[in-house]
Amino acid sequence: MNIVREQREQNNSLIKVTVGEKDYGDAVEKSLREYKRKANIPGFRPGMVPMGVIKKMYGKGVLAEQAYRQASEAAFNYLQEQKIDYVGDVIPSEEQGDFDFENGTEFEFIFEIGEAPEVKLELSAKDKMTYYTIKVDKKMHDDYRSNFLRRFGRLVDTDKVTADEALEVTLDNGDMKIEGAYVGLIDGPEAMRDFLNLMGSEPEIAAVPVMIDSSKWEVLETGLRVVQGKSVVNSISLKEGEQEFLHRARLIRRYGAAAVVMLSLIHI
Repeated sequence: MNIVREQREQNNSLIKVTVGEKDYGDAVEKSLREYKRKANIPGFRPGMVPMGVIKKMYGKGVLAEQAYRQASEAAFNYLQEQKIDYVGDVIPSEEQGDFDFENGTEFEFIFEIGEAPEVKLELSAKDKMTYYTIKVDKKMHDDYRSNFLRRFGRLVDTDKVTADEALEVTLDNGDMKIEGAYVGLIDGPEAMRDFLNLMGSEPEIAAVPVMIDSSKWEVLETGLRVVQGKSVVNSISLKEGEQEFLHRARLIRRYGAAAVVMLSLIHI
């Protein structure tokens, strides 16, 4: 993989990322195996479709998807490592040429960025803020837990689970009550990645701004790496400290996203 940055105007740059088979090969093979496992093709039993048939049907599209994904992730990582602030999205450049995914093995992707001007914000002792005390009662706690289970849980059938795999809950639909049921916690980053890649495969859907929502930063950042187009992060706060808040806010801006900021203020 090779990455080159070209300065075009004062606040405009091109990021050229060249990826080869060693960069995307493993991801392509993994994706094709997943297609093989799920493929439902007349004349073949589920999971028994020859890989040659899978490659003929899906190989070109999978190669294009994985090559672009590796290049875009590399561009984002480069911007973070070089501490380059930019505004808006990292978008494909108009200088991008055509690709020969049928015969080629090395592809150059060209991304355009608008660099953010330096902004200095100075606060002094004269600046005042209003702080509020928020009391978490039992109802708020229970509602949050129920919402968490609804958004991130799935039913699992197992004899033994650990605390980090599932939550023990009671299921009650009015007519039937089940105590001691388990709701398994899904792999957040993987689920976020798969869902956004699925959305990205539909151009009309991918064009709609996406709100990335999770209580875990690693899940949010996975979404930022994958999402195509504009996005909104829900949410960040000072819960982890000021330095971590600023670090995450800067990353969100570098990814070209907006953010919802949760304020938990204490009255003094």
